[in-house]
Amino acid sequence: MKKTYPGWLVFLLVISACLDQRPGQLDFLEVQLQTPEATDLNTVRIRAQVIRQGSTVGGACGFIWSYDREAVEGLQSNVNRITIPALPPLSDNGFFDATLDNLERARTVFFRAFARAIEPEAGERIVWSEKIESFTVGEIVALTGTALIFNDSAAVYGQLRGLKGAKVDASEHGHVISETNPMPALSCGDCRAYNNGPSNDDNIFDSAFPGLKFNTTYHVRAYAIAGADTFYSVKTDTFRVRDGWKRITDFPYPYAEGAAAAVNGKAYAGFGCKKSNGCLPGDLVRDFWAFDPAGQSGSGEWTKSADVSPFITNRYNASAFALDNAYYAIFGEYSENDESNPLRDFCKFDITTNAWTADLPFAGARRTGAVTFVINGKAYAGLGIDADDNEFNDFWEYNPSTNTWRQVAGMPLRLSPLDNSENTGRYEAVSFVINGYAYVGAGQWKATALRDFWRFRPPANDQDPGEWTPAAFLPPEAIARYQAVAFSIGEKGYVGTGYHPTEGYLKDFWEYDPITDKWNKKTPLPGSARTNAMGFALDGYGYLGAGQTKVPVNGGLSYTELSLSDFWRYIPEIK
Repeated sequence: MKKTYPGWLVFLLVISACLDQRPGQLDFLEVQLQTPEATDLNTVRIRAQVIRQGSTVGGACGFIWSYDREAVEGLQSNVNRITIPALPPLSDNGFFDATLDNLERARTVFFRAFARAIEPEAGERIVWSEKIESFTVGEIVALTGTALIFNDSAAVYGQLRGLKGAKVDASEHGHVISETNPMPALSCGDCRAYNNGPSNDDNIFDSAFPGLKFNTTYHVRAYAIAGADTFYSVKTDTFRVRDGWKRITDFPYPYAEGAAAAVNGKAYAGFGCKKSNGCLPGDLVRDFWAFDPAGQSGSGEWTKSADVSPFITNRYNASAFALDNAYYAIFGEYSENDESNPLRDFCKFDITTNAWTADLPFAGARRTGAVTFVINGKAYAGLGIDADDNEFNDFWEYNPSTNTWRQVAGMPLRLSPLDNSENTGRYEAVSFVINGYAYVGAGQWKATALRDFWRFRPPANDQDPGEWTPAAFLPPEAIARYQAVAFSIGEKGYVGTGYHPTEGYLKDFWEYDPITDKWNKKTPLPGSARTNAMGFALDGYGYLGAGQTKVPVNGGLSYTELSLSDFWRYIPEIK
């Protein structure tokens, strides 16, 4: 017959049993795992520390280990166990260790430490290290960290392990990379290696790989040669070189404030000046240049075209655009008697006939620092500043078939962050066109650099003025700017370089995505930070070069402005 007890009696029996354990007599333990250390190429010393608050009557400690991490993590019964029958004395600060030998080469072993407090009457308490350590046996070289990418160069990191303990010297150590081989080795066909030389010490090292391909994924392993053996890191990593810049043929001479536009697979540049500090009449150039991106085996080639006609006023800071088979220049200025003289005349260079036409009519006001763009076979020009420092926000449409201008919707005004008043316009802004819409922004109002951008829908007919709507501002990290460079490639817009009154000359580069209405940071220009540079896009690539920068003189006590001639090709990221 089964015997039963009242509930209250069961409760008292449970309480009595718990009290009989007397857990207060047990030591409260904590066990911490230390970093493992190789003693030779197939032996590893593992170490841990017991931290306790008192002295127990007895105890034990040790390790469990396996080549299977899940077995160690789950404390499964099939793990290997090393038991030390007594807790380490307090005089040793609780450290204990064990050696794992005859391990399988190039396999990773996982281990965990434990400690047990034992009291004959109170029972026992066991604790485990929270951390699980691992070690790859025979891996005298390991891949560490992540690759650091800048433009077309990568820095990768590694570590030598156990050389001292194993009494082994490495005659070589470094990294090897490959585009195609997921397990790169020194002997593979397209592999590139970087050798850091010999070493007899356990150390962290890095390898540099310049001149990599853009939009390319690379596989990388660390390697070391010790004696007759070549060792590779068990881990193979990948990194990707995305967008970036390649230096191409320089402009023929240091040059700033020129006007460039691309048409029919080539770019054309003219006006501007050679002198760094200011553009006096004697510093202006009438040279007119054509750029062929395929020249000189793909590095680009500048060739002199027909000089600007002597009947056209020479200038700098002009605006340019291309329509059909012609290059057009408009606005700009020249200096005389320390005064700026903005222009309004409009000229055309016919690429087919290699001839200039001057004084095409423009109905708007004289100005400099304007922007231009082309949509659907018509050109648009606007913004800028006049000789009395009045900024404009008007825009005008040019119809090449009728050789006429008409005024369209002006760019919206914005509130000044200085005095909460409405700006009258801006100058030294930038523009680019994506999918039939123009994006105009940045620039300068008075002494304030701007970062706002606006989207322009072109007129649908001769009665429609078009429409402006807000677009995403340049993000705060991008810095407001003027005298920057902008162009579009495919369905993305790009803005970079320029000037900020307190941040100075800039070299960062930003991509605008009209679908998300967001700006994304891209690879900055590797050359000098600059302002008043030229930029254009051709055949899926961007081009940026020339302009002005600041360099130290008098031992760094002062600075002077320097014109530049270097030119760069931008390769966008392909996703």
